[in-house]
Amino acid sequence: MDDIPEWLEADDGSRIPRETVISRMEQLGWTRAQAERTPIRSPLTAEGAEAVAKRARDEGLVPSKVQQTMRQYGVSYEEARDYLTAVAG
Repeated sequence: MDDIPEWLEADDGSRIPRETVISRMEQLGWTRAQAERTPIRSPLTAEGAEAVAKRARDEGLVPSKVQQTMRQYGVSYEEARDYLTAVAG
């Protein structure tokens, strides 16, 4: 993994730090090509938070709880939704 540059360019032109590529490969089991090409998408940017809130409301969840779970555990919307649904049920 020493041959991975400090910064890489994703398919959308954004930059990905070396640490993210390594983390994706080691922790998520992604191939190197996937890890290097896939842009970093923060689901809780201003626009993303609105989308998360809408999805949560549409699925009968409390948006603030979904967003809090995503931030606290660093998980995707789907993982937060599944967790909150399991805890509630």
